[in-house]
Amino acid sequence: SIENEIYNLNLNIKKTQAEVVDTTLNINLLNEEIGDKNKNISLMQERIGGILQIIYEKGDADILSIMLSAKDFSQVLSEKQYLGNLEKDVSESLDRVKKLRVLLQGNKSEQESKRSELYKLSNKLEDQHDITTEKKKEKDQLLKETKNQESQYQKILADLNSQRQNVEKEIGVLEQKLKDAIIKAKLPKGKGILKWPVENVKITQGYGMTDYAKRGAYNGNEHNGIDLGGPVGTPIYAADAGEVVGVGDDGKYAYGKWIAIRHNNGLITLYGHLSLQKVKKGDRVEALALIAYMGATGYVTGPHLHFTVYAPDTFDLIQSSRISWLWIPIGAPLNPYEYL
Repeated sequence: SIENEIYNLNLNIKKTQAEVVDTTLNINLLNEEIGDKNKNISLMQERIGGILQIIYEKGDADILSIMLSAKDFSQVLSEKQYLGNLEKDVSESLDRVKKLRVLLQGNKSEQESKRSELYKLSNKLEDQHDITTEKKKEKDQLLKETKNQESQYQKILADLNSQRQNVEKEIGVLEQKLKDAIIKAKLPKGKGILKWPVENVKITQGYGMTDYAKRGAYNGNEHNGIDLGGPVGTPIYAADAGEVVGVGDDGKYAYGKWIAIRHNNGLITLYGHLSLQKVKKGDRVEALALIAYMGATGYVTGPHLHFTVYAPDTFDLIQSSRISWLWIPIGAPLNPYEYL
Protein backbone atom coordinates (compact mmCIF):
# COMPACT_ATOMS: atom_id res chain seq x y z
CA SER A 1 0.00 0.00 0.00
CA ILE A 2 2.81 2.40 0.94
CA GLU A 3 4.76 1.55 -2.24
CA ASN A 4 1.63 2.21 -4.31
CA GLU A 5 1.16 5.61 -2.65
CA ILE A 6 4.83 6.47 -3.31
CA TYR A 7 4.40 5.44 -6.97
CA ASN A 8 1.32 7.69 -7.35
CA LEU A 9 3.08 10.59 -5.62
CA ASN A 10 6.04 10.24 -8.01
CA LEU A 11 3.62 10.36 -10.96
CA ASN A 12 2.16 13.60 -9.55
CA ILE A 13 5.67 14.99 -9.15
CA LYS A 14 6.47 14.26 -12.82
CA LYS A 15 3.20 15.87 -13.89
CA THR A 16 3.94 18.98 -11.82
CA GLN A 17 7.50 19.13 -13.21
CA ALA A 18 6.05 19.07 -16.75
CA GLU A 19 3.65 21.90 -15.80
CA VAL A 20 6.61 23.90 -14.43
CA VAL A 21 8.53 23.45 -17.72
CA ASP A 22 5.46 24.40 -19.79
CA THR A 23 4.77 27.51 -17.69
CA THR A 24 8.45 28.55 -17.89
CA LEU A 25 8.37 28.25 -21.71
CA ASN A 26 5.20 30.39 -21.81
CA ILE A 27 6.92 33.05 -19.69
CA ASN A 28 9.94 33.05 -22.04
CA LEU A 29 7.65 33.48 -25.08
CA LEU A 30 5.82 36.34 -23.37
CA ASN A 31 9.17 38.00 -22.59
CA GLU A 32 10.07 37.82 -26.30
CA GLU A 33 6.70 39.35 -27.27
CA ILE A 34 7.19 42.12 -24.71
CA GLY A 35 10.68 42.80 -26.11
CA ASP A 36 9.33 43.01 -29.69
CA LYS A 37 6.56 45.40 -28.67
CA ASN A 38 9.03 47.63 -26.81
CA LYS A 39 11.20 47.79 -29.96
CA ASN A 40 8.16 48.69 -32.09
CA ILE A 41 7.16 51.41 -29.63
CA SER A 42 10.70 52.86 -29.75
CA LEU A 43 10.65 52.89 -33.58
CA MET A 44 7.23 54.57 -33.56
CA GLN A 45 8.46 57.19 -31.11
CA GLU A 46 11.45 57.93 -33.35
CA ARG A 47 9.17 58.24 -36.38
CA ILE A 48 6.79 60.58 -34.53
CA GLY A 49 9.75 62.68 -33.38
CA GLY A 50 11.00 63.03 -36.96
CA ILE A 51 7.57 64.01 -38.27
CA LEU A 52 7.06 66.57 -35.49
CA GLN A 53 10.46 68.10 -36.33
CA ILE A 54 9.41 68.53 -40.00
CA ILE A 55 6.08 70.05 -38.99
CA TYR A 56 7.87 72.43 -36.65
CA GLU A 57 10.27 73.52 -39.38
CA LYS A 58 7.53 73.91 -41.99
CA GLY A 59 5.28 75.62 -39.55
CA ASP A 60 7.65 78.60 -39.22
CA ALA A 61 6.42 80.02 -42.54
CA ASP A 62 2.91 81.42 -42.55
CA ILE A 63 0.51 80.93 -45.47
CA LEU A 64 1.26 84.44 -46.91
CA SER A 65 5.01 83.67 -47.06
CA ILE A 66 4.29 80.36 -48.81
CA MET A 67 2.06 82.12 -51.36
CA LEU A 68 4.65 84.87 -52.04
CA SER A 69 7.52 82.40 -52.48
CA ALA A 70 5.54 79.90 -54.56
CA LYS A 71 5.76 79.82 -58.31
CA ASP A 72 2.05 79.11 -58.65
CA PHE A 73 -1.06 78.37 -56.56
CA SER A 74 -0.76 74.60 -57.09
CA GLN A 75 2.52 74.68 -55.21
CA VAL A 76 0.75 76.38 -52.27
CA LEU A 77 -1.91 73.65 -52.21
CA SER A 78 0.76 70.96 -52.45
CA GLU A 79 2.64 72.45 -49.50
CA LYS A 80 -0.52 72.64 -47.36
CA GLN A 81 -1.49 69.09 -48.32
CA TYR A 82 2.00 67.87 -47.35
CA LEU A 83 1.69 69.43 -43.90
CA GLY A 84 -1.79 67.95 -43.51
CA ASN A 85 -0.48 64.46 -44.39
CA LEU A 86 2.32 64.82 -41.84
CA GLU A 87 -0.18 65.71 -39.13
CA LYS A 88 -2.29 62.71 -40.13
CA ASP A 89 0.80 60.45 -39.90
CA VAL A 90 1.50 61.74 -36.40
CA SER A 91 -2.09 61.06 -35.32
CA GLU A 92 -2.08 57.53 -36.78
CA SER A 93 1.36 56.75 -35.31
CA LEU A 94 0.26 57.92 -31.87
CA ASP A 95 -2.82 55.72 -32.16
CA ARG A 96 -0.66 52.70 -33.04
CA VAL A 97 1.65 53.41 -30.09
CA LYS A 98 -1.35 53.55 -27.73
CA LYS A 99 -2.64 50.22 -29.03
CA LEU A 100 0.81 48.64 -28.68
CA ARG A 101 1.05 49.90 -25.11
CA VAL A 102 -2.34 48.32 -24.30
CA LEU A 103 -1.15 44.99 -25.77
CA LEU A 104 2.13 45.32 -23.89
CA GLN A 105 0.31 45.89 -20.62
CA GLY A 106 -1.85 42.84 -21.33
CA ASN A 107 1.26 40.73 -21.98
CA LYS A 108 2.87 41.96 -18.78
CA SER A 109 -0.28 41.11 -16.77
CA GLU A 110 -0.35 37.66 -18.35
CA GLN A 111 3.32 37.19 -17.53
CA GLU A 112 2.72 38.16 -13.88
CA SER A 113 -0.15 35.66 -13.73
CA LYS A 114 2.08 32.94 -15.22
CA ARG A 115 4.85 33.74 -12.73
CA SER A 116 2.33 33.46 -9.87
CA GLU A 117 1.18 30.11 -11.29
CA LEU A 118 4.80 28.96 -11.54
CA TYR A 119 5.40 29.91 -7.91
CA LYS A 120 2.37 27.87 -6.81
CA LEU A 121 3.48 24.89 -8.91
CA SER A 122 6.97 25.05 -7.40
CA ASN A 123 5.50 25.04 -3.89
CA LYS A 124 3.23 22.14 -4.84
CA LEU A 125 6.23 20.23 -6.17
CA GLU A 126 8.14 20.80 -2.95
CA ASP A 127 5.15 19.61 -0.88
CA GLN A 128 4.80 16.47 -3.02
CA HIS A 129 8.49 15.69 -2.45
CA ASP A 130 7.99 16.13 1.32
CA ILE A 131 4.98 13.77 1.35
CA THR A 132 6.94 11.15 -0.63
CA THR A 133 9.84 11.42 1.81
CA GLU A 134 7.47 10.86 4.76
CA LYS A 135 5.98 7.81 3.06
CA LYS A 136 9.46 6.32 2.50
CA LYS A 137 10.29 6.89 6.18
CA GLU A 138 7.03 5.12 7.13
CA LYS A 139 7.96 2.18 4.93
CA ASP A 140 11.51 1.96 6.35
CA GLN A 141 10.18 2.12 9.92
CA LEU A 142 7.65 -0.64 9.21
CA LEU A 143 10.37 -2.90 7.79
CA LYS A 144 12.63 -2.12 10.75
CA GLU A 145 9.92 -3.01 13.28
CA THR A 146 8.86 -6.23 11.62
CA LYS A 147 12.21 -7.29 10.13
CA ASN A 148 10.08 -8.56 7.21
CA GLN A 149 8.47 -11.23 9.44
CA GLU A 150 4.73 -11.68 8.98
CA SER A 151 4.20 -13.13 12.47
CA GLN A 152 5.99 -10.18 14.12
CA TYR A 153 3.92 -7.74 12.06
CA GLN A 154 0.65 -9.43 13.04
CA LYS A 155 1.58 -9.18 16.74
CA ILE A 156 2.40 -5.47 16.40
CA LEU A 157 -0.85 -4.94 14.51
CA ALA A 158 -2.95 -6.77 17.13
CA ASP A 159 -1.44 -4.71 19.98
CA LEU A 160 -1.89 -1.51 18.02
CA ASN A 161 -5.55 -2.25 17.20
CA SER A 162 -6.29 -2.96 20.86
CA GLN A 163 -4.79 0.39 21.89
CA ARG A 164 -6.63 2.16 19.07
CA GLN A 165 -9.98 0.78 20.23
CA ASN A 166 -9.30 2.04 23.74
CA VAL A 167 -8.47 5.53 22.44
CA GLU A 168 -11.63 5.59 20.27
CA LYS A 169 -13.70 4.61 23.31
CA GLU A 170 -12.06 7.39 25.32
CA ILE A 171 -12.89 9.98 22.64
CA GLY A 172 -16.48 8.76 22.34
CA VAL A 173 -17.22 9.00 26.09
CA LEU A 174 -15.73 12.50 26.43
CA GLU A 175 -17.41 13.90 23.32
CA GLN A 176 -20.82 12.49 24.22
CA LYS A 177 -20.72 14.43 27.51
CA LEU A 178 -19.84 17.63 25.65
CA LYS A 179 -22.53 16.95 23.04
CA ASP A 180 -25.21 16.48 25.72
CA ALA A 181 -24.34 19.90 27.14
CA ILE A 182 -24.84 21.79 23.84
CA ILE A 183 -27.46 24.57 23.92
CA LYS A 184 -28.75 24.35 20.35
CA ALA A 185 -30.39 27.78 20.42
CA LYS A 186 -26.95 29.41 20.74
CA LEU A 187 -25.41 27.58 17.76
CA PRO A 188 -24.64 29.45 14.52
CA LYS A 189 -27.20 28.78 11.81
CA GLY A 190 -26.99 28.80 8.04
CA LYS A 191 -26.33 26.10 5.52
CA GLY A 192 -23.39 27.09 3.35
CA ILE A 193 -21.52 29.09 5.99
CA LEU A 194 -18.71 26.52 5.68
CA LYS A 195 -17.01 25.53 2.41
CA TRP A 196 -16.13 22.00 1.37
CA PRO A 197 -12.46 21.41 2.32
CA VAL A 198 -11.67 19.49 -0.90
CA GLU A 199 -12.21 20.36 -4.57
CA ASN A 200 -13.73 17.03 -5.63
CA VAL A 201 -16.20 15.92 -2.97
CA LYS A 202 -16.40 12.15 -2.56
CA ILE A 203 -18.12 11.17 0.70
CA THR A 204 -16.97 7.72 1.86
CA GLN A 205 -18.68 7.84 5.26
CA GLY A 206 -21.37 10.13 6.60
CA TYR A 207 -22.08 11.59 10.03
CA GLY A 208 -23.70 9.80 12.95
CA MET A 209 -24.60 6.14 13.37
CA THR A 210 -23.34 4.95 9.98
CA ASP A 211 -23.19 1.30 8.90
CA TYR A 212 -19.48 1.30 9.75
CA ALA A 213 -20.25 2.71 13.21
CA LYS A 214 -22.99 0.10 13.75
CA ARG A 215 -20.42 -2.63 13.11
CA GLY A 216 -18.57 -1.45 16.22
CA ALA A 217 -15.94 0.75 14.60
CA TYR A 218 -16.23 3.40 17.33
CA ASN A 219 -17.16 1.18 20.28
CA GLY A 220 -20.88 1.88 19.86
CA ASN A 221 -20.39 5.63 19.37
CA GLU A 222 -21.47 7.67 16.36
CA HIS A 223 -19.07 8.80 13.66
CA ASN A 224 -18.26 12.34 14.83
CA GLY A 225 -17.66 13.80 11.35
CA ILE A 226 -17.65 12.91 7.67
CA ASP A 227 -14.97 11.16 5.60
CA LEU A 228 -13.97 12.53 2.20
CA GLY A 229 -12.06 10.14 -0.05
CA GLY A 230 -9.12 10.84 -2.34
CA PRO A 231 -5.49 9.91 -2.96
CA VAL A 232 -2.60 10.81 -0.68
CA GLY A 233 -1.46 14.35 -1.55
CA THR A 234 -4.93 15.76 -2.32
CA PRO A 235 -4.97 19.47 -1.28
CA ILE A 236 -7.02 20.31 1.84
CA TYR A 237 -8.50 23.80 2.26
CA ALA A 238 -9.83 25.79 5.24
CA ALA A 239 -13.63 25.59 5.41
CA ASP A 240 -13.76 29.27 6.41
CA ALA A 241 -11.52 32.08 7.64
CA GLY A 242 -10.26 31.77 11.19
CA GLU A 243 -7.40 31.02 13.57
CA VAL A 244 -5.49 27.75 13.76
CA VAL A 245 -6.02 26.64 17.38
CA GLY A 246 -4.30 23.27 17.16
CA VAL A 247 -1.85 21.27 15.06
CA GLY A 248 -0.85 17.80 16.19
CA ASP A 249 0.27 14.29 15.35
CA ASP A 250 -1.38 11.32 17.06
CA GLY A 251 0.95 8.88 15.31
CA LYS A 252 -0.91 5.69 14.42
CA TYR A 253 -3.83 6.56 16.71
CA ALA A 254 -7.05 8.53 16.28
CA TYR A 255 -6.63 11.35 13.72
CA GLY A 256 -2.91 10.95 12.99
CA LYS A 257 -1.73 14.33 11.74
CA TRP A 258 -4.50 16.87 12.35
CA ILE A 259 -5.35 20.59 12.28
CA ALA A 260 -8.10 22.49 14.15
CA ILE A 261 -9.39 25.96 13.13
CA ARG A 262 -11.69 28.25 15.13
CA HIS A 263 -13.79 30.36 12.76
CA ASN A 264 -15.20 33.84 13.24
CA ASN A 265 -18.68 32.44 13.96
CA GLY A 266 -17.29 30.32 16.83
CA LEU A 267 -17.44 26.94 15.07
CA ILE A 268 -14.30 24.80 15.14
CA THR A 269 -13.37 22.48 12.26
CA LEU A 270 -11.03 19.52 12.59
CA TYR A 271 -9.09 18.00 9.68
CA GLY A 272 -7.64 14.54 10.33
CA HIS A 273 -5.45 11.83 8.73
CA LEU A 274 -3.24 14.39 6.95
CA SER A 275 0.02 13.58 5.21
CA LEU A 276 1.49 17.11 5.44
CA GLN A 277 0.45 20.15 7.50
CA LYS A 278 1.08 23.60 6.00
CA VAL A 279 0.05 25.81 8.94
CA LYS A 280 1.00 26.14 12.60
CA LYS A 281 -0.90 27.01 15.76
CA GLY A 282 -1.71 30.73 15.93
CA ASP A 283 -1.79 31.27 12.15
CA ARG A 284 -4.68 33.25 10.64
CA VAL A 285 -6.09 31.68 7.49
CA GLU A 286 -8.52 32.84 4.83
CA ALA A 287 -11.47 30.76 3.58
CA LEU A 288 -10.27 28.04 1.17
CA ALA A 289 -6.59 28.68 1.99
CA LEU A 290 -4.36 25.62 1.46
CA ILE A 291 -3.70 24.18 4.94
CA ALA A 292 -2.64 20.56 4.35
CA TYR A 293 -2.65 17.49 2.12
CA MET A 294 -4.73 14.33 2.45
CA GLY A 295 -3.06 11.25 3.88
CA ALA A 296 -3.57 7.97 5.70
CA THR A 297 -2.10 8.76 9.11
CA GLY A 298 -3.72 7.70 12.37
CA TYR A 299 -6.40 5.02 12.65
CA VAL A 300 -7.52 4.48 9.04
CA THR A 301 -8.34 1.80 6.51
CA GLY A 302 -7.15 3.96 3.59
CA PRO A 303 -6.32 7.55 2.62
CA HIS A 304 -9.08 10.10 3.26
CA LEU A 305 -9.88 13.33 5.10
CA HIS A 306 -11.82 13.13 8.35
CA PHE A 307 -13.74 16.41 8.75
CA THR A 308 -15.44 17.28 12.04
CA VAL A 309 -17.38 20.40 13.10
CA TYR A 310 -17.36 21.23 16.82
CA ALA A 311 -19.73 23.54 18.69
CA PRO A 312 -18.27 26.89 19.85
CA ASP A 313 -16.20 26.90 23.08
CA THR A 314 -16.00 23.09 23.31
CA PHE A 315 -12.64 22.35 21.65
CA ASP A 316 -9.89 21.05 23.92
CA LEU A 317 -6.80 18.83 24.01
CA ILE A 318 -6.82 16.04 26.59
CA GLN A 319 -4.06 13.64 27.56
CA SER A 320 -4.98 10.03 26.93
CA SER A 321 -5.36 7.91 30.05
CA ARG A 322 -4.20 4.89 28.02
CA ILE A 323 -1.12 6.27 26.21
CA SER A 324 0.88 8.84 28.19
CA TRP A 325 2.39 10.76 25.25
CA LEU A 326 -0.89 11.02 23.31
CA TRP A 327 -2.87 14.30 23.39
CA ILE A 328 -6.28 13.96 21.75
CA PRO A 329 -8.36 16.80 20.24
CA ILE A 330 -11.99 16.66 21.39
CA GLY A 331 -15.13 18.79 21.23
CA ALA A 332 -18.91 18.62 20.98
CA PRO A 333 -19.46 17.30 17.42
CA LEU A 334 -22.17 18.77 15.18
CA ASN A 335 -23.56 17.47 11.90
CA PRO A 336 -21.31 19.04 9.19
CA TYR A 337 -24.10 18.79 6.59
CA GLU A 338 -26.01 21.51 8.44
CA TYR A 339 -23.23 24.00 7.70
CA LEU A 340 -21.74 22.90 4.34
